[in-house]
Amino acid sequence: MDDVGFIYLHQEDNFQWETYQLSWSKWWLPAFYRRHHRIYLIQDNATYHTKPEAHHWFRANRRYLKVFQLPPY
Repeated sequence: MDDVGFIYLHQEDNFQWETYQLSWSKWWLPAFYRRHHRIYLIQDNATYHTKPEAHHWFRANRRYLKVFQLPPY
């Protein structure tokens, strides 16, 4: 596996689903996706993870990543 180096995203404003989606589009997918290999994401129930818009974006990009949602606490 290639070393992707250190990736850091500085966020001064509140983190929300738009910011989350942008970080996946701009940083995580390009850095970690490899052809024919999905990214497996395990996420908690933060409000920006459970928004319908976030679910729609992940469904649209399911070719690249598979999301596993942790059960509610």
